[in-house]
Amino acid sequence: MNPTTAMLPYQGRLICNLYLACSAPVLLLLVMPLTGLGTSWAPHKISCPLCGEKITVSVVVSSGSYIYHGPSKYQLVFWPFIDEQVLYFCRHCHLALFMGDFEKLASDKRESLRKALDPLKQTQANVEYYQVPMAYRLSLAEAAYRILGKDDSFWCHFYRVQGHHLAMAQKTDEALAARTKALNLAEKLLKAGNPNIPEKEALFVIGSMQYFTAQVQAAQATLIRMKALSIPPSKTMPEENARNFSVYLNSVAEEFLEYIRQGKPVPIQ
Repeated sequence: MNPTTAMLPYQGRLICNLYLACSAPVLLLLVMPLTGLGTSWAPHKISCPLCGEKITVSVVVSSGSYIYHGPSKYQLVFWPFIDEQVLYFCRHCHLALFMGDFEKLASDKRESLRKALDPLKQTQANVEYYQVPMAYRLSLAEAAYRILGKDDSFWCHFYRVQGHHLAMAQKTDEALAARTKALNLAEKLLKAGNPNIPEKEALFVIGSMQYFTAQVQAAQATLIRMKALSIPPSKTMPEENARNFSVYLNSVAEEFLEYIRQGKPVPIQ
């Protein structure tokens, strides 16, 4: 992955990249332990799309399909969204957005964004943007995305990411609230039959969020149900990718279920 790819909107990069990665030659990279591999970032100067302030952010220099192996896979959340550097932040106006969205803003959204962010502003230490607490930046991003307008699939992912970072910060109640929102949205997406989200994927997310909202038995039943399904090919996912994505989800679900059967906590890092 190069810096240009990293700046693409998340919808064009996240799960789609996983679909593309699920081809036979690299499937083993997704289901077997990998060591000695890493990701890297580099500083990059950009202008804040809201206030024009020049800021330094991080762009992706390297990564690989091994990013789909980390423990965050049990939430269907992947790097770079588990990295603090993914959420850009302008110290001047306090705009916070994921790196792929921190670009030109529609002029008719600017004033509404300012009004949404102003009451949330809190003084922050003079540190790198990625050292500003994720809980604070995510609250700003949530307000900004409300103004920008996003669909349910975006919000389902956003709240899983938020829940992950809040849990990492040991903000248990806030993480529970975020994951409950993700669960409700995943159930809504499943009921609506969203063509961009396979039923099997939606069920995995539901099972995951059930588990992380202390509904362990329901999670177990959902993941077992999910494993019995296949993913039909579509315009965005050819037959081979659909088949291998099913294999990937089944592999992760089986690991998930084994933790449950053994009474061990499912890891997130």
